[in-house]
Order: sequence, then structure tokens, then C-alpha cells
Amino acid sequence: MWKFSFFQKSGSPERQPRFEVAVPINFRRKGEFSWNLGKTNNMSRSGVLFRAVQLVRPETKLEFEFVAPKEFGEEAGELVSCSAQVVRTLPPPPNDRRASMAAKFSKISILRRPGEW
Repeated sequence: MWKFSFFQKSGSPERQPRFEVAVPINFRRKGEFSWNLGKTNNMSRSGVLFRAVQLVRPETKLEFEFVAPKEFGEEAGELVSCSAQVVRTLPPPPNDRRASMAAKFSKISILRRPGEW
């Protein structure tokens, strides 16, 4: 099952430490078939800040898939699947098409290592 210590909930209401990682991330609205591509700015145990051309409104439920970066320790390289909800959006700056969005994770699981069937 899930051993991703990076995402285990702590009993503290404090903000979880964030890792500055820029990795590709696939996302889609819950129930949709096709994926959109984004890139992370940072991640924590509880969520992700990412950028994408497709602006997603707050309270939208999303699904994510990404390969865990080296900052995740022993789970690095694992394909991770997450359910989440957008909590904040920032429109793109004038010189960029990509909006920033923050999403809070609600369910996280490891699917497989890329390349394994």
C-alpha cells in the first residue's frame, strides 16, 4: 500500500514543509478522460503549486499523476496518483500564458514505477 512518508499527515496544524521541485505533472478534472500537462513549482505533504495553460477554478476536483522526484527519498521514481481540490488560482502574468494553481491533496497512491507493467 502507500508508504510515501513525504505525504503522511502530521498531527500538527502547521504548514507542511515545501520542496521546490519543477517536474512535469499530468492533471484532469475528476471524471474526465484526457490529461492536461502542467509543471510543479513546489510540493508539500498536503498539496502542490503548479502552472498550466488551462486555468482551473477554485473548488474544482482534480486528479494528478506525476513521477516522484528525488526529494521524496526512497519513493523517488515512483508513479504517483492523487485526488485533489483546487484551493487558489492566480491568472497568468502578461508575458506568460500559464496560470498558477494550488491544489490540496485528498487521496494519494503509488501506481507503479515508470516502465513496469
